[in-house]
Amino acid sequence: MFLYSRIAPYLLALGGGSSIGLAWLLPSSMSAAVLGWISAIALLTSVRIAKCPYRCAYISGVTANSIGFYWLLGTIALFGGFSIIPATLVFLLFVLLSSLQFVVFVFIFKNLPKIVDLIAIRASVAWVLSEFLPFRIFPWQYAHTQLSFTSFIQVADIAGTLLISFILFAVADAFVRYFFLHERHKMLFTPVLILISSISYGQARYLIFNSPEGEPQSIGIVQGNIALDQKHSVEVYQKNVDHYIELSREI
Repeated sequence: MFLYSRIAPYLLALGGGSSIGLAWLLPSSMSAAVLGWISAIALLTSVRIAKCPYRCAYISGVTANSIGFYWLLGTIALFGGFSIIPATLVFLLFVLLSSLQFVVFVFIFKNLPKIVDLIAIRASVAWVLSEFLPFRIFPWQYAHTQLSFTSFIQVADIAGTLLISFILFAVADAFVRYFFLHERHKMLFTPVLILISSISYGQARYLIFNSPEGEPQSIGIVQGNIALDQKHSVEVYQKNVDHYIELSREI
């Protein structure tokens, strides 16, 4: 069976990292939402069946950050004034440091008290705690992959995006344990009930926002884009300011 092969945890780690990396490149799309769930399931399966879960988790993190933030290499070179080799080294440092979150996740996952298993939230608690790490430059979370799942993400008004990540990982872990590891515990249905409740809450909130009371208001935004070589030019600055004022008056 595939799950019992030596290479399975590593393939799942690569798949989980690739999925979340691609999801971050497809913001607000249904594809991103699906990839977010696939990634969580693949990562959790890898961690649960691997003999070296720390290694697998780190592979997943490096893969995710390499794909999701590939564009940062060009940004470092452009804004930092670096040639390709120094820019690549800085990018690699960013990837390696950012990916430590996945390692910390496994550490927390393995050291949480058994009480969290009573309602099957070990994985979700571990992941949410790992998202508090201070050395991440971009606070992109699994929750951000679910933007198109509007009836689900409304629960963010209760506890922010961390609650979305929490529920996502709880359900994904229950899925892994029930269908892949063939565990049969009633507690595995708890995350599913939480997800159903969240979607029901989201639907109710969605209906409220779709039928607002009061008079509709029109809002306009003026955003200026100035080329890098013109940012320090006083003449160009004043010209653009005058143009923005003119556009603002038109709105």
